[in-house]
Amino acid sequence: MAAEQRAAVGQEGPRATGYRLLIPSQWAQIPLRSGTQEAVERILQDAYSRIPADAPSDKIGPYKQELARRFRKAVAGAQEHDGLDLYLPVKPVSDEEFNLGASILVTETVVPTRGPHGSRTPPSEIAVQLLTRDGAENADLSSGEVDGALAVRREHVAAAAPDRGGSGSLSPRRVHRLRPR
Repeated sequence: MAAEQRAAVGQEGPRATGYRLLIPSQWAQIPLRSGTQEAVERILQDAYSRIPADAPSDKIGPYKQELARRFRKAVAGAQEHDGLDLYLPVKPVSDEEFNLGASILVTETVVPTRGPHGSRTPPSEIAVQLLTRDGAENADLSSGEVDGALAVRREHVAAAAPDRGGSGSLSPRRVHRLRPR
């Protein structure tokens, strides 16, 4: 979450303390707050190593440049959205099968936990805030209990990014799982 958004809720808010995500072996994690460039270079070098040795040399340079440009643009876009980590499929499934275009962007959300007079906001009120904030009318909403605490889940299809125009563009599915503290 951007600093100005944290300031808008009147606090720095609790920091993410951790999460775990199990991904297929063909996927890679790209940390977006530190170690980003090292991860990007490692992934690009691995991709370059899969270029066939008999590929025409006049095609390899432009291919590498375009691959690096697109990959770095995707990573920069995730950083602009205050992501913690970006997960992408970076290796083919097999010689005949390739991954579908997909990604997972992990971000943090901070909601106010203090009322206007400094009183602690009950978790049920925070859950209502999360369930009813912008876009809730078009989302699948649910609440329940996770690890003994109240939790909410929002899932919706977001508008496709305007810079990805064309008839083949797909709208992203966004899933938010939040647990008030």
